[in-house]
Amino acid sequence: GAPRKRTDNPGPDHQPTWTADGKAVITRSILEEGYESGKRRLMIWSTAVGEPIELTQGVDRHVFRYRLAPDGRSVIALMDGEGVWQLARLDLQQPGVVEEITRGPSWVWDLDVASAAGTVVFEGTDAIHPSELFVLDAIPGPDAEPVPFTFANADGLRRLTGFNDGFVDGRLLSVPVRHWFEGSNARVESWYYPPST
Repeated sequence: GAPRKRTDNPGPDHQPTWTADGKAVITRSILEEGYESGKRRLMIWSTAVGEPIELTQGVDRHVFRYRLAPDGRSVIALMDGEGVWQLARLDLQQPGVVEEITRGPSWVWDLDVASAAGTVVFEGTDAIHPSELFVLDAIPGPDAEPVPFTFANADGLRRLTGFNDGFVDGRLLSVPVRHWFEGSNARVESWYYPPST
């Protein structure tokens, strides 16, 4: 049949992904006017008429990438935090509930999930290491502690690549320091790089 417009928000809708049952589409959407500053939300749009469901309702975090989990009941998402980007899970039946998968002073740039095994591969980096590839062999259960992810401590992860080890070895790099200051109506997070010693 003819194409049918399903979304009507002022901002863009990215990365459309069918739910496992084929009855809805998940998108990463900006609903507010003002493309650059809008919150990147995770939405579920029924293929029939009706209002969408926001999985990230009440969550003050952006979603940058996501993949449907092998069980079809949740998504594995790349979400920001306080100066970091980490992996999290969102249940399709529990809007507003975010479960951390990884935690640490580092950034996850991209991810993919093996459809059968539930293995997650991701590109990870931190302030003093260029990106490398890591594997999480099994997604932790809902009540499990987040898997620590730093280059010094990656228990529960397998590092696949070391392309940049030779470049980093022997170089003295400055580690950033977090600093908070009081703004006019909110605390503001900032970072600075002290001189390397």
